[in-house]
Amino acid sequence: MNAFLSKFMMYYEIKRMYRQGRSVSKISKDVGCNRRTVKKYLAMDDGEFESFL
Repeated sequence: MNAFLSKFMMYYEIKRMYRQGRSVSKISKDVGCNRRTVKKYLAMDDGEFESFL
């Protein structure tokens, strides 16, 4: 899987988990990334994320 698709899927998975009520720490463990990355993705809207990529 290429890096673009991997980041894209991670972004939407993080957003989905957060809407379900999971904590940032739990999401970071489940997804396998840093808590700061989770917080950064949660702070972005879809347009900002696409610009980020």
